[in-house]
Amino acid sequence: MSVQRINEIFPTVESLESASLYDLAAFVLNHLNAQQTRGFHIANVVTLGDAYIDDNQAPGPPHERRDRARRVIAEAIGYLISQNFVAPDGERGVSHGLFVTRLGRTIRTRQDFSSYARAGLLPRDLLRADLAEIATPLFLAGRYDDAVSAAFKRVEIAVRELGKFSNEDYGVTLMRKAFGENGSMTDTNAVKSERVALSNLFAGAIGYFKNPLSHRDLGIDDARLAASRILFANELIAIAVLQYRTLHQDEVAAATPL
Repeated sequence: MSVQRINEIFPTVESLESASLYDLAAFVLNHLNAQQTRGFHIANVVTLGDAYIDDNQAPGPPHERRDRARRVIAEAIGYLISQNFVAPDGERGVSHGLFVTRLGRTIRTRQDFSSYARAGLLPRDLLRADLAEIATPLFLAGRYDDAVSAAFKRVEIAVRELGKFSNEDYGVTLMRKAFGENGSMTDTNAVKSERVALSNLFAGAIGYFKNPLSHRDLGIDDARLAASRILFANELIAIAVLQYRTLHQDEVAAATPL
């Protein structure tokens, strides 16, 4: 397995220093996996930066370019350690010896690294199982519009099933029916301002986050933005379930939908 030289991807020390830590770590891990060795020393890995010594067109003394590059590579190694892609190797001395972990060995391509990084933004154990099943694969594939749309569709389904509505009820209208003044999901014992706020919360969420995606592509290209919206949809479902349990305390002991 061969990999490109570091200066083929980052042509100058300046481009190396301006690259994201994520991109640098992906390169270093790919390099380590390609070596197929039992372990390695940090001092050996940072010598990747020596590739910049021979750049006679670059400003500054060669040893300064080398040292700058080595420090950046050391940062990438630190990130890989923090994410458990590499770990201290007792056989080589815990202060300098490292090995690629089982997790690190599963990362064979840039896409693998991207998927793992995305997964960290959307912890599966925080999501409801039904939402995670449909939204997580789309999110990991980078299909953010589809992932967010699927998540808010689950909100709609949850409210429809909990409130015992038909398939003809959907969207903002459904939320107003469910959480309106006389809605089946409305707790009449709650403070009126809070009842109105809850109705506005669900109607606004569906109207702002889901409806546009039902009609056009938004081109969401930020994984953090997509993750935050999916987590918001997850919270809305949790609120709806809690509301149902509050209204049907006698029934939930037997069986609770969703």
